[in-house]
Amino acid sequence: MKNHTRIIEIGAEGGSITLYKYIDKKNEDWYYHSVSEMAYEDLELEGINKKSKHSMSIAEAFIKMQREYNNVFSLYPLFVHPEYKFIALALLEEYVNIIDEHINYYQWANVLEMEVEELKNSITKNDSRN
Repeated sequence: MKNHTRIIEIGAEGGSITLYKYIDKKNEDWYYHSVSEMAYEDLELEGINKKSKHSMSIAEAFIKMQREYNNVFSLYPLFVHPEYKFIALALLEEYVNIIDEHINYYQWANVLEMEVEELKNSITKNDSRN
């Protein structure tokens, strides 16, 4: 995809959810998430490929993605673009500390190229439960 940058990709049972940055002809940034679901030929179910409406900010795009898939950060992370690592960490911190959901620390640490304890310390620093 020309002018599209994959920011974050999260695997789910039977597919994935990917957030992209897109630069238009006016050199403006737009963000959207795309959902790909596998086809199940045995069950005669076709796969689904859909994308959200474009957002003007990465925060808005993440909010739209999380509204559609409220447990998105507890799914299986596959990729985080290095330039967006700090945003992923901030979102994980909110997810763990405010929404109070569990995440796969090992896999998130792997895709963020961090140690598990470093990740835990980073995203639970404001958590009074520690």
